[in-house]
Amino acid sequence: MENPSDPSPDPCYGIDIAEDGAVVVAERLNGKPAAASRYAAGDPGVLALKEHISRHPARPRVCIRSCGAAALTVAMGLASLPGGEIMLVTPRAIESTGRPGRPAAATTPEDRAQQLARLAGHLY
Repeated sequence: MENPSDPSPDPCYGIDIAEDGAVVVAERLNGKPAAASRYAAGDPGVLALKEHISRHPARPRVCIRSCGAAALTVAMGLASLPGGEIMLVTPRAIESTGRPGRPAAATTPEDRAQQLARLAGHLY
């Protein structure tokens, strides 16, 4: 069993849906964050995202903030990734609880996507 405090060696993705419907994605490869990127809303964006994720040979771990039909559309579009693990999480999963040691609440889709990518690294 993996140690949940260690970053996943698998590529990890955090996905948030912006107010304009864009799919905001942050990725972590070997535990190191990359800049967030945006994909178009709807099927064209989901297909482009799926193609991007498919380029990595390891099994992807994807964590999506559940914020309505758009998040479900993304999850369903990525469901056929070989070996992929897709998780929809409540927005509260990345909110600050006010407890010491917890990160502050993310306020932008990019920040939320980064937090979700970190969370995806702890899935197993």
